[in-house]
Amino acid sequence: VTLINFTVTQDGLEEQLLETTVAQELPELAEKKGQLVLENVAMNRQLFDIESQILQLLSNAEGSILDNTELIDTLADAKVKSDEINGKMEEAKLVTKEIHETSETYRPVAFRGSLLYFSIADLSSVDPMYQYAL
Repeated sequence: VTLINFTVTQDGLEEQLLETTVAQELPELAEKKGQLVLENVAMNRQLFDIESQILQLLSNAEGSILDNTELIDTLADAKVKSDEINGKMEEAKLVTKEIHETSETYRPVAFRGSLLYFSIADLSSVDPMYQYAL
């Protein structure tokens, strides 16, 4: 028997409230963050595809790999694409850092909301009259 605890922790609720607050106050920032995640996934997928193609060509190569022009061309293209993708990923890291710093300005709001929720939740230990369900 496996028991899974689905209760919310104070830190978890704080993170959820932070995301919600940023999405409400700065929707363009939240959208930018979502777009950045999608772009990172696409770039990682491209890198994986390039690596797979190179490995396939290497495993199917017959004779000297230095004589295989298709493999050499693919490696050259892969190098260019890889450098391009890595450059974009570095830019994405800078944007992510900027988004994180901007989001952190709303951390006190999320902290107070989380603190308030758990304070109200603990009122039932003072008097059963304060019990409630979400």
